This record gives sequence, C-alpha cells and structure tokens, in this order.
Amino acid sequence: MLANRAFRREAAVPLAITLERPDGAVSRFDTVAFAEDHPRAAANLSYAERLVKFLLWARGGWKVTVGGPASFADHIRRVYAPDEAPPAQETGQPLGRHLDGCRIGFDLCASDLKVSAVING
Repeated sequence: MLANRAFRREAAVPLAITLERPDGAVSRFDTVAFAEDHPRAAANLSYAERLVKFLLWARGGWKVTVGGPASFADHIRRVYAPDEAPPAQETGQPLGRHLDGCRIGFDLCASDLKVSAVING
C-alpha cells in the first residue's frame, strides 16, 4: 500500500487499464506511470504486472487494454502471452466422501441462521 502511494506520487504519465467482461461491461482503472525516459521507468514493469493481476482478480475480465507507455503494454503482453503458458497438467483428487472427525456448519441465509455440529457423521 505504501509502495503504491509512493510510486503514484513520483510518476506523472497518465495510465488507463480497462478490463472487458463477458456481459459487455468495461471496468476502467486510471493511475500514473513513469515516462519511458525516466530513470525509474523500470519500476513500471513490476507495477504493471501486479496492478493488472490485482484488477483481474478483483474485477474480472477477459480482455485487458492498456493506455499508457508502450513499454508498460509490451510487458503486460509478454507476461500474459498465451503461447508462453505451460500446458495443463491437472490431476483429479476426490474431496469429501468421508464422515470421520468433527465438523461445524453455518448457514447465514437472509431469513434464517442455522448452525450444526456433527461428530463422525
């Protein structure tokens, strides 16, 4: 948080990141970055990666558009390039289906509050 504030205090080039969503909505985040000829321009790269990752996690989206320094957009393009992603190697793992141990369950519905405590069952 403090590093983000310090970065934004020193940087001055406008930067806009938009996320397009499947329902046609567009989320826009406006911030600033260092100019490409600024001595601290390399800091844009880690800032870009973390910011886009956070925005995708927090807001969701399928397409990222960057309006700002070209190096910023190029870095994001490289980081999220589909051709450099490793192939999937997923393994299935059964979850649940056992009744050993103690459990507590909460159901916080709007109309009722339900609590259940179960031992081995």
